[in-house]
Amino acid sequence: MVKITDECAGYSRVIKLQDGTHMAAYEACNGTIVIRRSRDGGVTWPKPEEKRIVPTYNVQKNGQTVVMRPAMPFICQLADGTILCANNFCPQTPGIVPYSIAMCRSEDNGKTWTEREILYEGGTVFEDGCWEPAILQLPDGEVHLYIANEAPYTTSNKQEISFFTSNDSGKTWTKDFKTASIRSTGRDGMPCPCIFEDEIVIVVEDIFHVELKPTTVRCKVADKWNIPVTDNSPGRDYNILNIPTDKYAGAPYLIKLPSGEAMVSYQTNDNAEGIISMDVAIGDRNARNFGKRTQPF
Repeated sequence: MVKITDECAGYSRVIKLQDGTHMAAYEACNGTIVIRRSRDGGVTWPKPEEKRIVPTYNVQKNGQTVVMRPAMPFICQLADGTILCANNFCPQTPGIVPYSIAMCRSEDNGKTWTEREILYEGGTVFEDGCWEPAILQLPDGEVHLYIANEAPYTTSNKQEISFFTSNDSGKTWTKDFKTASIRSTGRDGMPCPCIFEDEIVIVVEDIFHVELKPTTVRCKVADKWNIPVTDNSPGRDYNILNIPTDKYAGAPYLIKLPSGEAMVSYQTNDNAEGIISMDVAIGDRNARNFGKRTQPF
């Protein structure tokens, strides 16, 4: 295990760039989104490679100053080399200004970044927020930005996976969202998308009876979620790891291995010690039949 920073930080993500280097993004506790690069396969993460690309900012409203703190970064490199970084902004004073989803871009392999652009605003309180952006580029070049969205449901505890689209490498985005998945009684959250064969597959955390479980929702790439995945849709696979009902398994993340197989990671207390661990499991080339669970952390 390699510690890449000495500062208080969390919600880390790592991708491999087209030049063979690795880029990590995380939220620092002092209120910035940080990226850091490794040029030796993740063995070392030199301090000079660090950039603080998204700072906090202040909003003045009704005579009050509200601090907007960036959180939950997600990085993705597109086919043309553009790197996108999406994040939440969370108001530190409730009920005044909205939670929001923002994006910044780099066209020079992470050397410089554009200023934040707010793409979507949710409600002004935690229960009506918008969360956990994730980015996916389709084979035709269209880019999807997925979020967990509570904003449409101000009178209930529901949450859906919404998405926005871009056809110019993230320069501009659709104003209105579409729905990829929603349950009548559950809460699809924390989306992480990937393409397997001819399908878009998103792993979400879903309240499966009692506790959160990794669940997948899917559609054909050509369909682009023209019909949202609901409770009993054939495109929904509940509790893909068959974890016991009373055990927690949240914060899933999905990647496609070079072999074409799927790998999912998640937090869980489904272990002999009953403590929270970070586990991974391997699926097939269709992102099904997950097993071979191991515990790296």
